[in-house]
Amino acid sequence: MIAPRAGKAVRRQGRRWMCGGRKAAGPPESMLRRISSVPKRYPFGFACFFTSFKSFMADVFVQKFMEDKKEWNVSRSMVFGTFGFLYQGAFQYVVYIHLVAGRLLPNAASYAALPLRAKLRDRRGGLELLAQVGIANLIMDPMLCLPTYYITKEAILEGGVRDQTPKELVANALNSYRSNCVQDVLTSWKIWVPAQLINFGLMPLHLRVPFISVVSFGYCVVLSVMRGPRRELPSIPSPAAMNPLATAKE
Repeated sequence: MIAPRAGKAVRRQGRRWMCGGRKAAGPPESMLRRISSVPKRYPFGFACFFTSFKSFMADVFVQKFMEDKKEWNVSRSMVFGTFGFLYQGAFQYVVYIHLVAGRLLPNAASYAALPLRAKLRDRRGGLELLAQVGIANLIMDPMLCLPTYYITKEAILEGGVRDQTPKELVANALNSYRSNCVQDVLTSWKIWVPAQLINFGLMPLHLRVPFISVVSFGYCVVLSVMRGPRRELPSIPSPAAMNPLATAKE
């Protein structure tokens, strides 16, 4: 015979089952939950891995499908993967998440979590959103990201062709950037200003770097189609393939 309290518990459990109540997650569902929680539990590591893998695969895609290479240049892809890990993953995460959102603009995370109506009423949050976009497009991209891209491109494409010292390599890269900087920056703004408004305005902190990385993968393919190969040298992915917050044209 079932005790009264035990009987009530059994009946409640039965009603919950009959009504489709919440059940314990099975092994597949539990596994999916653990996987989906990785970016939130390990935001820095996930950002570095994701951006490194994206940069690596962007170069593989360009080599195989845009340049129609018969032999895969593994070293070149490794350069982009390493650059993606160190610069677009680690460095950008520290700058935009820890420094900008964590210290300079501490309300950035809470503003992104607000519903749309609350965002429209939050004047301070809106100004901080514009400040984040401004920092990315007026300071980081033209002064750091794009010059770094040109230096990396010069080292990859010309390093084994020209006999030049590191100082000459940097000088040649910056001269090339100087001649293209206006067009590069304007092109960057057309894509990354709206993309970063979405990113900084809606995305949680742990998904901001991966979000821009996804956008940059598609844009690097577009630029590869538009620009084509350079002289007799193989073209490389756009700066978006290396940096989620900037892009450039040759």
